Amino acid sequence: MKVLSLCLCFLIPLIFISGCGKKEESQPAPSVESVASDATGEPTRQEDPRAALTDGLLATLQLAADRAVATLNDPGSFSENEAIRIQLPPSFEPAESALQKIGQEQLLDSFTDSMNEAARKSVTAAPEIFQQAIAEMTVQDARSIWNGGDDAATRYLENTTRSLVAERMRPIIAEQTEASGSTRYFKQITEQLSPGKDSLMGNLASLSGVGVPEDFDLDAYVTEKALDGLYTRLAEEEAKIRANPAARSTELVKSAFDLLRKKP
Repeated sequence: MKVLSLCLCFLIPLIFISGCGKKEESQPAPSVESVASDATGEPTRQEDPRAALTDGLLATLQLAADRAVATLNDPGSFSENEAIRIQLPPSFEPAESALQKIGQEQLLDSFTDSMNEAARKSVTAAPEIFQQAIAEMTVQDARSIWNGGDDAATRYLENTTRSLVAERMRPIIAEQTEASGSTRYFKQITEQLSPGKDSLMGNLASLSGVGVPEDFDLDAYVTEKALDGLYTRLAEEEAKIRANPAARSTELVKSAFDLLRKKP
């Protein structure tokens, strides 16, 4: 028994020391695949081409919108751009012709310039609404834009925001047509062509029926033309970004167009 006890006394410490000397087995490092996947095994947003395309298109649309609004804020942005300059409506052609014949071109020019200035001031209504619409864009929306034409992103934004932007623009334009003189010039034109007025133009209006259309709504007209100009400029900026790699100023935008080039 004494011998057995002595043996145990020597063996137990040796077993303990031997166990302590063993290195712990290291856990295997997670694979790249496991890091790049979520709990369901699906690829994360960083490596999912659909998500990358959606993010890139969002960035493209925001970039085009920012640039369009910024350029339209510049003085003369409407009046000096023939593509979006607001002219008198076709229903005004008889009145316009009559006023030109008696040397009232300056009055007509002042009227159109004031309408264009009111439109320029109204574009400040757009950015917040654009941002909200862009933030709400879905993967399906992105796919439709992906498969659309060169202005597909603009058409998406116009379809989802035009009525909202118009609602926000209208009170700004009402204020600006007054401030820029549009209302005053419109009143002068109307007075010049008032039938029964004891003047050359008044008598001409009475005889020929020439006059300002009674149903003409100045603020509504300027609002619609301002919207046309806004989305025209947006389409132009989108086309630049699509056509010119140098115009793609963010990595998200660049990655989206890289994916578009790989599209089967």
